[in-house]
Amino acid sequence: MKNQIGTFLFIRAIKGDNGIGFGRVKRPWPRRPGLPINVSPDIEVLDLDGSNIDPCQIITNHNYNVQVTVWNDGDHDCNSCIVDLYYIDIPSIKPSVATSTLIGNKVVAVYSHSKTEVNFPFNVDSTMAGHKQLFARAYSLITNDYPSDWVIFCSNEDRHIGERYIHIF
Repeated sequence: MKNQIGTFLFIRAIKGDNGIGFGRVKRPWPRRPGLPINVSPDIEVLDLDGSNIDPCQIITNHNYNVQVTVWNDGDHDCNSCIVDLYYIDIPSIKPSVATSTLIGNKVVAVYSHSKTEVNFPFNVDSTMAGHKQLFARAYSLITNDYPSDWVIFCSNEDRHIGERYIHIF
């Protein structure tokens, strides 16, 4: 990890992502095969007992927890990190706040050069069946560490956004 003055909040888009990209591929990176940005390792679906669930095997009429991991590679602690979790019923090319449902938001501390896991209850009912998306967003208004766009979710461009495709049966 690289030292950043202030806070440097991010949710990994893919494994190996450090908030500015991965390897020689820097943000923004193009949406293309081989760069699956819709499988953030920092958004996990857990059963109520804490065991991992395959995000393509979620069943209706069941309760889950969605765990979002937020990283801070900055030199300063962030005691005011807001984490939002959204559910999108119909995946689209330009997912946004307008096309999604807020599952919840929480304020957490993310200390310098560390990560924090945040859990959200996710109650799945029978009307939610099909191919869906979860989007997580992490930011701090107090430290001026916020997304580049407050409306559009674009995880290949913005380190504050993570996305995970899910399938509900």
